[in-house]
Parts: sequence; C-alpha cells; structure tokens
Amino acid sequence: MLWRGLAERRGWLVCQAYAISKGVYRIRFLFKPKPGQQHLEHFSYRALFPKILSDIEVLTGHTGSVLCLQYDENVIISGSSDSTVRVWDVKTGEMINTLIHHCEAVLHLRFSNDMMVTCSKDRSIAVWDMASPTEITLRRVLVGHRAAVNVVDFDDKYIVSASGDRTIKVWNTMSCEFIRTLNGHKRGIACLQYKDRFDR
Repeated sequence: MLWRGLAERRGWLVCQAYAISKGVYRIRFLFKPKPGQQHLEHFSYRALFPKILSDIEVLTGHTGSVLCLQYDENVIISGSSDSTVRVWDVKTGEMINTLIHHCEAVLHLRFSNDMMVTCSKDRSIAVWDMASPTEITLRRVLVGHRAAVNVVDFDDKYIVSASGDRTIKVWNTMSCEFIRTLNGHKRGIACLQYKDRFDR
C-alpha cells in the first residue's frame, strides 16, 4: 500500500516512453503480469526507473547506516550505526526527535501505542515511554545478554530479546523484570518474532 500510494501521487502509472495497455500501468501489475499475460520487456521497466528514483524523497539526518526502522500512519522511527534513534513525521518528512542512549549501533526497534523497545550492539535493551512523537522518555535499561542484542519484540505481557550470545531472554513488559532465558541455539540468533504462547 505504501508503494501504491506513492506511485499514484507521483504519477508513475503512466508510461511516457512506451504505450502499454493504452499508456497506463496498473500498479498492482507493475512487477507481476496479469493472469495469462507475459512479463513486460525489461526496457519497459527501465523507462520507469529514472522517474521513480527522481521522485523518491530521501530523509537525511543519520550519520551512519540505517539498520532498522518501523513506521505507522504518523511517524517513521529509525535506528542507526550512529547509535541514535530518530523520529520522522510521515507527512512532512521532517525529523522531529532524536534519542541518544545507546553507545553502539542500534540494531532493531519495535514500537506500539505508547511504548518502544530498542536494542543495540552495546548488549543493552532500552524501554521507552512514548507520550507523543516529540515526548519520548527512557523508562528502563535491560541488561543481561553477553553479546549484541540483535532483535526485540513485545506485547502487553512480555518483551522478548535475541542475541549473538545464542540466547533468547524474556522480560515482563510492565515491570521490566527479567523472567527467563531460553537456550538451544548453537550460534548467535539473528531474527525472532514473538506471539504470546508462553502461558499455554
């Protein structure tokens, strides 16, 4: 939906160089042909790329690589190798907040409602209260992993983190107290998705 909206606003649906389907592209078939039709020739896509690239808005502010981000209808929040978390207004593209806490790269972040959790190469997890995009305060720092914390996820019961130390750790969302460590991986853990199944 994000790309579809952007394409419609920027007028990428109309092919100026080649008349295909009466000069109009349907965005849902831009990269996948309609049932029963052949893929478009490569030159057709190439004709669109310069226009797409020239219309994409770049948000600048980080001084290092952007390693993670999440967005909703109001904000884009990004984490970087520059150790910061930055908040951007979706509508204006303006950077409206910078969070400085981690002392090494921010590897992953998740936010929902009035809370955000970030994790870092510095082995820590930061829990943030989000009153608004411009009012974000550090609630608690969670420590316990012995290597970079690569990924976090949470709901209203648990915060779950996975690390290069081969463990998954579970924390209470409200109190931020440590609950348990899950072992089993023989190498560092790079990804994780959590859905509440601990009590079942």
